[in-house]
Amino acid sequence: MNENESVVDRLNKFRKLQGYNSSEFERLCDLSNGYLRLIKTPGADKLEHILNVFPELNRKWVMDGSGPMLNEEDRTADEEAASTTNSLIQEVNSLTQENKFLRQLADEKERYIELLKDKLGMK
Repeated sequence: MNENESVVDRLNKFRKLQGYNSSEFERLCDLSNGYLRLIKTPGADKLEHILNVFPELNRKWVMDGSGPMLNEEDRTADEEAASTTNSLIQEVNSLTQENKFLRQLADEKERYIELLKDKLGMK
């Protein structure tokens, strides 16, 4: 926790992390152009509106810098999604390798069948 960091500093940190420039963020939050640059602390109504627009933003972190930037449930959902994605990627890779092996095996069996047909004069 950076004790010298203001509410506006933390909002700007969040804004940058989300990939918004100042104007985009202010527009999304129904703030006037330059609002975050011109004030020291947003009013309670403005802050409440920002938190409603970005429910993943941790109120306690915004207010005093303590805790994580994002609410735990949102982080947990993101972590679960990442874990599921990684599991699916591993499963696809495993199935791709198995498919390649089975194709090679089928090709070998096909060649063996052709060889047997030749020996038996069935061609």
